[in-house]
Amino acid sequence: MRIAYAICNIGFGHSTRSLNIINLLRKRGHEIEIIIGEPYNEFFKDKGFKTHRIHSPIKLHESTGSSMLKTIEFINRSASKYMVSTIRVKKILKRINPDILVSDSEISSLLNSRKIKSALISHQMNIFSEVVNEESNKIWHKFIRRYVDVMIVPDILDMEVPKKIKDIVVKVGPLFEMVKERKSKLKKKLRIKGKTSVFIPSFANTNRKQIIHKLVDISEDLGWNFILLGQEMDKKIKNVRLIKRRNDLVPCEYIKASDFSVVSGYTSLMESVYYQKPIFFIPTQTEQKIIGRLGEKNGILKVGSFDNIEELKSILTDKSAQKEMVRNQKKYRIDGNKQSVEIIESLGKK
Repeated sequence: MRIAYAICNIGFGHSTRSLNIINLLRKRGHEIEIIIGEPYNEFFKDKGFKTHRIHSPIKLHESTGSSMLKTIEFINRSASKYMVSTIRVKKILKRINPDILVSDSEISSLLNSRKIKSALISHQMNIFSEVVNEESNKIWHKFIRRYVDVMIVPDILDMEVPKKIKDIVVKVGPLFEMVKERKSKLKKKLRIKGKTSVFIPSFANTNRKQIIHKLVDISEDLGWNFILLGQEMDKKIKNVRLIKRRNDLVPCEYIKASDFSVVSGYTSLMESVYYQKPIFFIPTQTEQKIIGRLGEKNGILKVGSFDNIEELKSILTDKSAQKEMVRNQKKYRIDGNKQSVEIIESLGKK
């Protein structure tokens, strides 16, 4: 089959979790062309994929207080570009002429999918926001029913499926990058020594340097090392490694090789759950706050904050809580990538 694979470029996680599905599809003989915005189109280009670059989607600020004005200003600046992007996607899809469209949370491609069988990959069966009302969810469900043939939901939170889209939704296990090397080999390869936590947070609206210095204090007190992925600073910091994001960086290697995860995004959370790591989850936006509450209810993580990084110190010394988290994660050790590929292939046979 010829597959157009459109990927949201808000955050690196959509790209890393799509990569394994795309590789599996390609191994099964399918032809893949990728639709994605900067900077992640280069991530796939470097791996030999044919890519089509589009504009970034509109990303709304939190709709509270002074941020409302920022949101309105952002829409005014970006709406014309987004319209151009949607038109461009229409032309791209016409050129590719795919048998199937797969969208990992990329909306402009779905708007052009009425004549193409389409699969949406997203955990948001409802809109994850504190301010969203029932009417907003109705609009979202109507959109799904109109443009999507099957919605693939990677679920590690035991989320309830809304009745309006129940017949379209298929749940799968976590999406992650498969790392076959043993933990001991990975530690040598990545130069990881001692008790190590991998730290993949979003530093939005935070004092990054202050947080890093707090990590140094925790490291000195407890003897833990920290690896911060996708970060860089001008000078070396004791017991804290900052690793710049590169197109050949494999976050899952660091997660598997580590003893503990500190994460903010849903993809990093799925990866940490699959590789069964105790998790300190730091939400930096509304969606992540909802994910954190659901995950804590399921006992797979502990929610914390940048305002009180000392909470991390407490959980790093609580072996009983760590074991309980890992025990609760075991039921989610399912290969969601393989399940997703099978669903996409079955869509092509209909």
